[in-house]
Amino acid sequence: MAAAAIIGGIGLGANITGQIIGGVSRSNQAQQQQEAIDEAAAQDVVTTEFEIAKTREEGKRVQSAQTAGYGKAGVVLEGSPLRQLVETTQRTEEDVFWQQQKLKDRIKMMKLQGASTESARQAGVIQSGFGVGGTLLSGLARLPGVF
Repeated sequence: MAAAAIIGGIGLGANITGQIIGGVSRSNQAQQQQEAIDEAAAQDVVTTEFEIAKTREEGKRVQSAQTAGYGKAGVVLEGSPLRQLVETTQRTEEDVFWQQQKLKDRIKMMKLQGASTESARQAGVIQSGFGVGGTLLSGLARLPGVF
């Protein structure tokens, strides 16, 4: 009878240990996913800032070419030529605005992913805790002489 109790206790301990390790593993996996999401968000910020700089640089290049073309032709920068330069600036800034907006939307989605990952991590920890408690109680109830 004592051997059965010892073997039952060892089995109970192994079962509980497995549940704890599973919970820790799920928690670690969720943490790694969160870190990957954070890294992707940081990379998106850097990439978008680079794209915005390129867009503005291209806008300036177009404006310079327009201004040089007008100067060569002897056109005064007023009326239609000036309006065209203003429109070029506006188009450039609109492009920049939409690039920034896309970045904000991506960051928002990543934050939602992060919140979902954190919820999954917490649920895994809670599930593991309840599993350990349930296993402990049912295992103790089966051991002779405990209750």
